[in-house]
Amino acid sequence: MDDKIKLYVISGFLGSGKSTFLKNLLIYMSHQKIGIIVNEFGRITQEGNEYRKNGVSFVENETGSVFCSSKKSNLVAAMEEMAEHHLKYVFIEGSGYEDPSELFKVLGKIESDVGDVYEYAGAVCIVDGLYFSDQMENYKMIEKQLNQCHLAVVNKTDLIGKKTLERIEAKIHEINPVLKIKEAQFGKIDYGFLNENLLKNDGDDCEDFNVSPEGKPVMITLKFTGRIKKANLTKFLQEMSVHCYRIKGFCLLEDGWNKVDVVQEIIEFKPSEIDEKVSNLIFASKIGNAIAGKIQDSWNRISGKEMRLSV
Repeated sequence: MDDKIKLYVISGFLGSGKSTFLKNLLIYMSHQKIGIIVNEFGRITQEGNEYRKNGVSFVENETGSVFCSSKKSNLVAAMEEMAEHHLKYVFIEGSGYEDPSELFKVLGKIESDVGDVYEYAGAVCIVDGLYFSDQMENYKMIEKQLNQCHLAVVNKTDLIGKKTLERIEAKIHEINPVLKIKEAQFGKIDYGFLNENLLKNDGDDCEDFNVSPEGKPVMITLKFTGRIKKANLTKFLQEMSVHCYRIKGFCLLEDGWNKVDVVQEIIEFKPSEIDEKVSNLIFASKIGNAIAGKIQDSWNRISGKEMRLSV
């Protein structure tokens, strides 16, 4: 039905480029009123009027598009709120280690609470072309995300060769033979999929994987106060990156607040206008709870600052 809100799920492992993909999509769809729900590992940075409802934080910008950051327990409230804004599209950015099939349970509750307002239009999985092979060896959930999506976007193709890209696409089709694949650089693609029936690319015969909660990366947060030298923080992040899928957060450096983003050995600092009292870094561990000891040892040797860890 034309009056239903078209709903897309954006999946993909940590650092694959989901947020960048959504930012580009937002620019492309600037003439539309859309909703974006992001997972708890990220943070909303859109300018606009902030408000809270049912325990969920929202931002509305000048175009009428709505953004919110919602933990899994608040996803129902977020989607119910989106339904009140007369939107045409809603995109949910799933966390990198989450089973996308959980969304269908939420949709069932939405329909019982607010009516049949959403039309599920498909799942798009963002694939990290640079680190796909390493991630496939270490993380089973990527296979499940590819099994349950309808369009795969191989990102960062500017950083890999043609033969590597061919191997990635062959592996994706080995996992999901009917899956459509697009190639992207910096999260930019042809957005024609918005007018296509992605659900026809549904692999009915795909294997159903059961991933235990223990298979998810351990998430641990480091918090500290005061400024830290960029050189010291860089050295610390270099040591920790080999043990983590992703490191992300906001830190106060010599030049002010910076957004920190680490994927494998790539470390990015971007100046930020946030004004917080405490710096924080979130680590998605490859080595389970052992990451805590690694963080403490490296931090004490390099920074000399007091910090606090929490799971």
